[in-house]
Amino acid sequence: MDFLLTFDVEDWFQVENLRSLFPPESWDRQNWRVDRSTGTLLEVLEDAEQFLGRSVKATFFVLGSVAAKFPRLVREIHKRGHEVASHGYGHRLCVQEKPCDLQEDLKHSKALLEDLLGAPVFGYRAPGFSISDKILEHVREAGYR
Repeated sequence: MDFLLTFDVEDWFQVENLRSLFPPESWDRQNWRVDRSTGTLLEVLEDAEQFLGRSVKATFFVLGSVAAKFPRLVREIHKRGHEVASHGYGHRLCVQEKPCDLQEDLKHSKALLEDLLGAPVFGYRAPGFSISDKILEHVREAGYR
């Protein structure tokens, strides 16, 4: 039986329902856990491969702000054979962004991840599932599949 595994690589204070309590300008002062927790997850997936005797790979949708702070983590995900995809830069809801700001966020996060990996990034997951047909057009225009 095959499964599709995907994970959002973001920290506890970056989610939309906490934005009013932890605005982006406060993120540098928070207790970051994403590096350690994602590392643990990578170990669990490696253990699963050994237990099952087959490849267990996932797509990790990484926030650009996390990639900027933890570039080694992004490279480690890629090195272990998992797909690195974009979750935007600042976890802003796409439907609340002006088209020009959304396009900048899409391109900025993609370029950052590609620079870290030295490989193309094809996937994108909209924060908070804030997607529409119009937003999908912007996603494609930014070079995502």
